[in-house]
Amino acid sequence: EGREGWDFVVFNDHTQGPARPSSREATRKVLLERYLPLVLENRATPIIIETAAYRLPGVNNSKDLGSAREFQRRVREGVECYIEALEGKLPQSLAPRMAPVGTAYLHVHDEDRALWEELFDPFDNFHPSPIGTFLQGCVLHCVMFGSPPPLPGTEEEIAGLWRNARMMHRVGTGKDRRLPSVGEAEYLWNVAKELCGSTRENT
Repeated sequence: EGREGWDFVVFNDHTQGPARPSSREATRKVLLERYLPLVLENRATPIIIETAAYRLPGVNNSKDLGSAREFQRRVREGVECYIEALEGKLPQSLAPRMAPVGTAYLHVHDEDRALWEELFDPFDNFHPSPIGTFLQGCVLHCVMFGSPPPLPGTEEEIAGLWRNARMMHRVGTGKDRRLPSVGEAEYLWNVAKELCGSTRENT
């Protein structure tokens, strides 16, 4: 009909979903039955985010999922299951991709534990903070385009990334979460580049 399709469609499951076999299978079924036809219709490359395991064990009824590292392993296995399910139904030109956000979080965990803790909203310890959101954005950009986005070089440029933000979580004092510093932004930008900057497919 001459209608243009989309370039990408990004899927973000509830973090515990891919980590548990029962919910993993339910999501796989929904992907194939409901979303696959839409992906094909719009000729979009699916990107599935490997979300980050929680900062604290047991948060949000996740005690059975273990430590952050074990939880993350389960999440990645689930996302790989989703990728495999779609790979068998899509042409190579629309091969699904994983955005390894959780793996990037673990990379920070192993190199800078204090900064890793700041990737999470301190109010609930599982949603991303602005710092974690910046890392996720860099990972997504790498997976989509093969390289990270332009690196902000000043505090003003960093603040500009959130100028039109729809919402930022607030603590009881009403103060916004802090944004990444110039140095932190450069470090996280390089983490994303190191992990997935060369993974662009179908160029």
